[in-house]
Amino acid sequence: MPQGEVIVRAPRWTQVRTALAAPRDIAALAVFRMALGLIAFVSALRFLAYGWIDELFIRPTVRFSYWGFDWIPVPSPGATRAPWQLQWQTNPAGMAHRLTELYQRAVKVRRRDGLGRVYWYTWGTKYSGDDLFDYGGLVHWTGSAFQSQPALKAYVKSARGAEGCRKTSAGLCIR
Repeated sequence: MPQGEVIVRAPRWTQVRTALAAPRDIAALAVFRMALGLIAFVSALRFLAYGWIDELFIRPTVRFSYWGFDWIPVPSPGATRAPWQLQWQTNPAGMAHRLTELYQRAVKVRRRDGLGRVYWYTWGTKYSGDDLFDYGGLVHWTGSAFQSQPALKAYVKSARGAEGCRKTSAGLCIR
């Protein structure tokens, strides 16, 4: 190397970026995608052949909540269940428990998560049948009148507790 000559190297990140942006043959990616598809297909066939879909997904004995959704309560034991809804339906006491737990957890995280409101569906339901929403109301429609359910009492108690005051029918706080 002659005297006074300086070798300048490109920064490492520039070399990496250049290497990643260089043209490549797509054949390796195509083979990888075909192999991965074949593995997924064979795995799906095994699940069908061994009956694992029904055993592991339709009728599991243990259910784990998804990360971030652990605040959703597990249905009460002894709940009324339709075959396609499995763990979602519950009885009136279970619905009251779900509602209370939901509001308690919402109150805990409302400031941290910026939670402004929580709504509970309040329609009247018949509390019979095999549909999930037949058990979702705070009141039971008997066919001629509405009848309060345990969930209504739990809702009133939770809402008043979170609000910090009792309200009049006009919505004003009674101190």
